[in-house]
Amino acid sequence: MIFYFFQPNYLIIYNQLIYFVFFVVDNVNFLWISLNLILALSIILFNPKIPTKFTLLLICGILILTNFLISSNFKITSIVFSFFLIISSVFQLGFIENNIKNFDLKKFIKNTVYLFFIFYCIQAFLHFFGIYELNLFGSAIENESLFRFNSLMAEPSYSSTAMVALLFINQRINKKSKSLLIETLGSIFIFLCQSLFGILLFIFYVIIYHRKNFKILFYFEILIFLIITIFFLYSEYFTRIITIIEFIYYNDFDVLEIVKVEPSGAFRIVPLIIYIENFEFSLLSNYLFGYGSGSSESFLNYELFKIGYGLSEYEGLFQGGFLPSFLIDYGLIITGLFLYTIKTIFLLKNDIFQYLILLSILLNVNINTQLFWFPLFLFFTAKVYEKNIS
Repeated sequence: MIFYFFQPNYLIIYNQLIYFVFFVVDNVNFLWISLNLILALSIILFNPKIPTKFTLLLICGILILTNFLISSNFKITSIVFSFFLIISSVFQLGFIENNIKNFDLKKFIKNTVYLFFIFYCIQAFLHFFGIYELNLFGSAIENESLFRFNSLMAEPSYSSTAMVALLFINQRINKKSKSLLIETLGSIFIFLCQSLFGILLFIFYVIIYHRKNFKILFYFEILIFLIITIFFLYSEYFTRIITIIEFIYYNDFDVLEIVKVEPSGAFRIVPLIIYIENFEFSLLSNYLFGYGSGSSESFLNYELFKIGYGLSEYEGLFQGGFLPSFLIDYGLIITGLFLYTIKTIFLLKNDIFQYLILLSILLNVNINTQLFWFPLFLFFTAKVYEKNIS
């Protein structure tokens, strides 16, 4: 089983997914960075040719690298890191495509769902009984229940989003043999993570796919949802939802004010709204070409502090998701090109749900994170798999 994880194709994708706290220092995942470097250099050593299909992605990387030429305000470490991730991804994705016949995507998804679910159960059990803190990160360290653990990613919201992506690909490539057990374990896992963002995304998934492909599971999920709603009606989780509904109903709705009742969920969408509301035609060149890498941190920290986030308007590392942090740093032109590149290289044909997954990621994390790259690697692999294997 251990040898399975070290097979090149599997190692490449698992490296974009799994987050081991032991290798994280000052929020930098050194294992992820090191393996990206080692894998890319190993592939270059044996096959230095860059596939032409990744030309647009390379152009995006080069434009990011030259950001300092058009902006006096830039963060060189951020520029170099983003460029490194793009270049290393190009070679790793090329390797996956060239060796797709040696990759069992169905097995990968099944094993990954099992792995995340079992690891979550062990993690929660050990912490709940005070035995050991296994890969706990962030708010999970303070957990006093069996919910909201991070499993093998940095946050519960990341884990639940990754699980939805896995389930989406699972039902797409298993059209003839439906995997009810995988869908069921995935559903339980997402509920355990208790991420409002992840659950909303999963609800769309259930309505679109379970209703059509897993009818028994769909009816069972409705029943469980009703039971849980009644049983946990006064729990903190449902209180949050009720508070949001009441807030919207009884107030002249200002989306920025939602921070007061749901700061965690609002943090995903408020930065983009702030970016749009601050638009000025007099600064059009900055909006087109960006304010410089790293500018989003200071801008968002100042603006978010004004509506209730943080302890100081000058301290903090608020970056927001790819939207709007990438927009602020690099501008509309590079952002538009990058999004078009994602559509042409990574996304599958004839399935709108993948755009919901992508949107949730773009609002949740920036380009220099595993959650940004894992779904792209997964979608690309599925796209190549469908073309050559299915």
